[in-house]
Amino acid sequence: MDVVRDARSRWISLTDASHDPGPVEVVWSPDMTPSCYYFSANTIHVESAQCPDSCWPDTWDKSVILHEYGHFLEDFFGFFRDHPGDRHLWGNRYSLELAASEGCAHFIGAILQDDPVLYNRYGDNLQFWTSSDVETGDKRSHAGCLFSAGNYGYREESSVAGFLWDLWDQSADDRHKWGWSPWTPGTSCQPYPDGIGDNLSLSESVIWTALMERQTGGHHPRTLPEFAEVWRQNPPLGDVRDFYENWYEHGCQCCFGQMGNVDLSLDELVTMGDLTVMIDHLFIDLDPLICLWAGDLNHSGGPYPLVSDISIEDLNLLVDRMFISLIPMEACPDPGWLPSPKSSSELANQ
Repeated sequence: MDVVRDARSRWISLTDASHDPGPVEVVWSPDMTPSCYYFSANTIHVESAQCPDSCWPDTWDKSVILHEYGHFLEDFFGFFRDHPGDRHLWGNRYSLELAASEGCAHFIGAILQDDPVLYNRYGDNLQFWTSSDVETGDKRSHAGCLFSAGNYGYREESSVAGFLWDLWDQSADDRHKWGWSPWTPGTSCQPYPDGIGDNLSLSESVIWTALMERQTGGHHPRTLPEFAEVWRQNPPLGDVRDFYENWYEHGCQCCFGQMGNVDLSLDELVTMGDLTVMIDHLFIDLDPLICLWAGDLNHSGGPYPLVSDISIEDLNLLVDRMFISLIPMEACPDPGWLPSPKSSSELANQ
């Protein structure tokens, strides 16, 4: 019970007294029912069965309890809660709603314990364990590295957790692995820096304001793309590029509205501002585009464009569509279009 009491106090310290969620009921489940939070029932169930190595009692797993407390906060404040609940695994891709809810619960658990590594212990005397690192996306166990999944996009929970953590944390680093980096099982927990660092450190109030006080379509954000949408309603000055570099770093599709909207304008249309950004990128300051997907008009980079895929051919296409052929720009792809770098079947037993 002390974990839940401390979590409530820390949550209030990270927000303010007006966001006190009040008490939550905690039930110690004597059977092998997995730990879970029952949405709208205000109840956390913690698996506490005494059982052999094959089960995972969570009586002493602080990270697991804090994760379920994160679901309680989602439920109480009405964000990332629009999903039926289901079995989920680190590294698998699900609905946008389920990935957002589970990823945010990981994130909340990490900030409440002030540590990005979440442990789940099991076996006699709890000598075995697995860990999930929201900072890097790494899944480890007492036997070593299993895999990394922090860059699989917003249908995958560790990518959602990592994105939110990197908005909040104080350190600027380049520890993330793009989903198409050349890692293999056994070495997947090694970093593959790509030159795009984590340069953003938003206050808790900025994140919680977007989640708890802003709405889209008459409701609080239900998915990570909806979180980006409400954040864009009033982004902190100068933070847009860093926000979307972090977004892209975690494998998320950053194109909004039309292909060619490289300045990520809120009207989501292609204008002279986009043409200026493309010319500036290719010939003047040479800085990478905020969103490579939006600029790869000829799709030369396939599903995962790199900086080198943005070329004069893309600029020519932009000029043609704006001034010559006047063919309408393509709509940005559906947010769920990206293929998973590893299939669910490959990860199901890890």
